[in-house]
Order: sequence, then C-alpha cells, then structure tokens
Amino acid sequence: MPRYSYRKFNATRKRYGVRFNSKQGHQFLIILAILVIGYFINHPYLFLGIGSLVLFIYFYEKWSVRQAIRKSGIEQIDLMGGTDFEKRLQVLFNDLGYRAKLTPKNDFGADVIVEKYNGGRTVVQAKRYSRPVGLKAVQEVIGAMAYYDAINAIVITNQNFTQQAERLALKNKVELWDRQKLIYMINSALKNKVLPARLKPS
Repeated sequence: MPRYSYRKFNATRKRYGVRFNSKQGHQFLIILAILVIGYFINHPYLFLGIGSLVLFIYFYEKWSVRQAIRKSGIEQIDLMGGTDFEKRLQVLFNDLGYRAKLTPKNDFGADVIVEKYNGGRTVVQAKRYSRPVGLKAVQEVIGAMAYYDAINAIVITNQNFTQQAERLALKNKVELWDRQKLIYMINSALKNKVLPARLKPS
C-alpha cells in the first residue's frame, strides 16, 4: 500500500505547490471587500434590502429576549441566576412605569436604580435565594440609599425574610418584597392593575 505524507500547514511554507502567507491573505480580503462594495454600489436596492433584514433580525432578537424576560413567572425566577434576576426586575419596573437601570457589579449595595419620570430615586437590592434573606441585605441597601441619594430603598427576593431583617427594615423604612409581593407586582404589571400608592407612577 502506498504511503501518503501529510505536511503540516505553515503560512510561510509551500502547501501542495501553493505559497500562502499572511500578507497575501490580507490582500485577498481587501480585494474581496472592494468587489463586494462595488457590487452593492451597482445594486443599491439589494444593499438596502440586506441591511434592513440584518437590522430587523438584530432588533427582533433583542425584542424576543425582552419578551421572554417579561413573561418570566416565579417558577422561572427560581431557576435564574442573580444577574438574570436583576434583569427581570429591571423589566418589571419599566413595565410599572419607571426608568430602571442596572448598576455595575458590587456597586455599593444596589443592583437596580429606579427613578420616576418626574424625579425621585429608589435603590433596589435583588436577592434570588433558596433560603430566607437576612440582615446583611437590608444593611447594604441602607448604605446604597445614602450613596445614591435615594428617597426609597427596596429589597426584593423570591423567598422570604428573617425576623431580624424585617425589624431592621421597619426601623429604617426599607420596603421588603417577599415571594408573595413579587408575584403580586408581576401580575400587576402584566394586567395593569392599580398599584400601591407608594409605587404608583406620578
């Protein structure tokens, strides 16, 4: 049986009689780009059609992701990671009529900053847990309220809170959203129910 030798590819060596290097590769890409641009210049409607299709696909993907997050119920939230839970809360507050933005990681105790359109800032600490939320989360959001010059603070969880956390929150006027409150607010956003006065957009 004849033996076949396979040479390793090397950009500076010959492969099957063809010499190829990175400089030639760049030249080839430049020529290809010029040909493509020239083709689209001669066919502007085709260019516009493809460009519109690409933009449609891009924005449709973003919309699809947002819709999936918006429809996430409590069972889906239980399966989320911390970052996805924060994004879900951002969408929730947007649906409730607020501007909401995520903060960078480990940013002074706030995960979401919520603002009314006529002013007034609320800091939100998000805790996607499998156990009751303790004292530390309330302490962190109290610090965040001072740092961000906020008028309200909320700790939101898919579980419940310890008695210590509830006492500290009551003392410092921190609002706590436990599992039942979170479900209620999600349903309120989906069904456009009347919201509690403290959260009603002005």
